Parts: sequence; C-alpha cells; structure tokens
Amino acid sequence: MSAIQHDLAHSLLKIIHDMNKSDPLLTYQTAAKALGRPTNNARAIAQVCDLLDAAAALANVPLLALVAVRTVSGEINPKAWVKVKDAPGDIRERIIKTSLSHIFTNSDFTAIEMALTRLNGYSNRTAWAEVRKRIPARRLFQQLSTPHSIQPQDKSNDLGSAGAAGDEKRRHVGGESTMSIASYRTDLRFAACPQAILVTGKAANDSFNRKLLEKNQTGHWVIASGRVRNGDLVFLLLPDEKGRGGYPRELHAGVVTGFRLTHNKTRTLLTVQEFFPLCDIEQGIKGFLGGKLPPQGDHAMEVWQSSPDSASTYGKAFEEAVKSSLRDDTAARKKRLLNARRIPTKVTVTTKVFLRNPDVVAEVLFQAKGVCGRCKKSAPFNRKSDGRPYLEVHHKKRLADHGEDTVENAIALCPNCHRKSHFG
Repeated sequence: MSAIQHDLAHSLLKIIHDMNKSDPLLTYQTAAKALGRPTNNARAIAQVCDLLDAAAALANVPLLALVAVRTVSGEINPKAWVKVKDAPGDIRERIIKTSLSHIFTNSDFTAIEMALTRLNGYSNRTAWAEVRKRIPARRLFQQLSTPHSIQPQDKSNDLGSAGAAGDEKRRHVGGESTMSIASYRTDLRFAACPQAILVTGKAANDSFNRKLLEKNQTGHWVIASGRVRNGDLVFLLLPDEKGRGGYPRELHAGVVTGFRLTHNKTRTLLTVQEFFPLCDIEQGIKGFLGGKLPPQGDHAMEVWQSSPDSASTYGKAFEEAVKSSLRDDTAARKKRLLNARRIPTKVTVTTKVFLRNPDVVAEVLFQAKGVCGRCKKSAPFNRKSDGRPYLEVHHKKRLADHGEDTVENAIALCPNCHRKSHFG
C-alpha cells in the first residue's frame, strides 16, 4: 500500500507544480482523475496529500498539499489538523494561514521530493510518526505555523511557477532540524569543491564583515599556507550582534577564486566568485555543525576534506539536477536560462571540472524528443533509472575552447554520434 501511495505522491507533486493560474483549483476528485484513479477515490487521494505534507514538514517547507488540493466545494480538508494531541487550539488556522501566504518555489518542490524519497516505505500515518520522532512536537508546530521569509527574487506569480535557477529562499534552521552543514556536500553549486572550511565573524566586527561580503570577500583569517586553494568552498557564519547568543546566525558560502596574505603575512583574505546566502540558524549551532562548535579566534574549521571522489560527487549531483529540471515545463527552464551564466565556472578537483547548467542539458534533451540530432535515429535504449531515452548532450564548441554552456551551443546525440564528434 505504501509503495502505491509513494508513486501517487510523486505524480501528484508534479501535477500541483504544473497547475497554472487559469485553473488553480485542484480537488480530490480532479486529482484522482489526473492520476488515473476512479473519481470516488477521494479518501485515498486525501491520504496521498497527507503523505506529501509529511514530506513537506520533514523538508521544513509549509504544507503544500493541504492548501493545493481541496474538497469538491473548494474547502480545505475539514478534518485536517483538528484536535491534534499536544497542539495549540488554533494550530489548524495558523498552519493554513502560513501555507496560504507562502509562495512555493522550485526549491520547495525539490526539497519536498527529496524528503518524500527519504520517507520511502512509510504510509501517510507512519510517515507523520517518523516526522514527529525526528522533530519534537513543539518545534514542529512552530515550524508549520511560522511564515517563512522569501527573498524578493525568489517569488513566483503562481503556485506552479519557479524562480530562476540559483535564486534561493533563505531557510530557517532550528536546533531540532535534520538539516546540517554537511548536506551542502551534494549541492550542485558546491559538489565539485574538493574541500570546505568554515569561518565565523565576530558580532563586534559585523559592519566590517558585511562590507567584505558585498565585495565577495572574507577575512582576515589564520589559515596555514596551502590549506585553502582555488576551487575550495568557504562557509561564512555571521552572528546577529543584537540577538541572544548571536542567533539567528546567517550562513553564506562561496567558491574560492583568490586569496592574499595580510597583517604581516599572519592572516589570509579570501575572495570568492560569488557568496550565496544559504540559511538562518535559529538555534543549535553545534548540532548544525555535526557536533562541533564554531571556530574561535579568527581560525578556520574543516567541514569536509579533499577527496578523489569530488568529480564523481559533482557528476551525481548534476544528474539529479538534470532530472529535477526535466520535471519542470520548458517555459520555466527558458525563463531561468535567460539569466543563466553563459560561460560555466571552472574549478580544480582531481581534474578540472566545468560546473555546467542542468537546465541547458534538460532543455536540449526535451527538444530532441528522443531523436539523435545528427543521424536522426531514435535513442538506442532507455535509461533504467527513469525510462528516459538515452542521448548525450554535446557542446558544438568545446567548453575547454571557451564555448558557451547554452542551448544554442549544444546538441543531443546518440553515443555513436557523440564519439564520432570527438574522434571521427
């Protein structure tokens, strides 16, 4: 039963994502029909929605299905969040208000899908039991009923549309959250970084640190010679100078592109290509850092070490990003591509790796419709993982020769034609 629920939940998540403003109301009956189920299966669809919302809670995202799928009269499920054990009396109203006011982004949908995968094997009831095991009740109710802040560029016009790739909503992470700094190891922006360090600013130097942040710099840190190289990742933790205990603490990260010695060569000023705002840590910094305390005295803390698997880690993260992009519609991808970097970032791992745009790969594959762009034959086989026709995206002008990472400079080829392009 749980396997069927999960299959339906993944499909329903995409249906919700693809809803548009001209037809915003999805009911249990219309959802059942869209899923190929009998329209009298409303109760089963409500359970699927409940499973999706358990995944949303685990992902620290407001409850999506609760407000996206309604009864035939347009009401939010009247039985949801009524008389919940240990919950405040107004929890239903607060959760609904939070979910209705939230603008769901592509990042939210991806987070829900990843959490749903983590809950594989659980039914809607046992999934919620697992969520409550991981997130204590008080923290869970607070998380579900507290509005999440949205960066202006991350807003979307309707429930199903997404912001540009890389636009981030700053997440709020609490002490009971399952998220940790190590989770950024598989973030596509950072997956190719051989090693990562963390530095933390002093509240007294907040103004100075933020001026450096605007210049994509951070310093001045006690870092041994050779410890940090171009292509490494630096996390910057900035405490709130007015907050109790320095909370909330802002986390930023960027890939190192340069450094210079300062203070008679006793300190290092780091320059990054771009600092990305990642999250606000509300409490429990030690838990977020995997049991470690933030570094003190201008020193740096190791987050992960250099590994010969850095390139393969990036490859896996890139493939997952392509799959996520393919689940979008072409209009959403093209919107992101308009603002995308045309020349990809290059970092050094065991070898040099170009940080390619997954939207380019996804759009080229989508336009190919399973047919090789050179020999015009169908793909030789389908991928075992997801059934997609197997074609390889080739850059007409090589990235190594300063070719652009764009749809116009790419073509989908069968493996034979791809090899011929390189060696024929």
